[in-house]
Amino acid sequence: NAGSSPPAPPCGELEFGKLKKNRKKGTAKLTVEVGCAGTLVLGGRGVKPTEREAAGAGELKLPVRAKGAKKKKLRKKGKAKVNAEITFTPTGGTPDGDSKKLKLVKRKK
Repeated sequence: NAGSSPPAPPCGELEFGKLKKNRKKGTAKLTVEVGCAGTLVLGGRGVKPTEREAAGAGELKLPVRAKGAKKKKLRKKGKAKVNAEITFTPTGGTPDGDSKKLKLVKRKK
């Protein structure tokens, strides 16, 4: 099939897509692809937690924002490394998780 998108991951699994950084705000948007309906949770050390509901297979964009000491470092030095932990729990299924090391960058004014 020319021009068709790759198949979604199996239900209960997740795959990372593009990471889009916002250097003005010091944040990022991480694209995560899931294979079925369920709940996607982003957390981890130095990362502001967030949750998204997936109605079915497809892509979800998760905002990645620093918190605590990582946020202070980002403000002071203009960059901070965070370890985003993502857990996907399919509706009525077993959770599956993965983590991704990210570098947030904030442009100095």
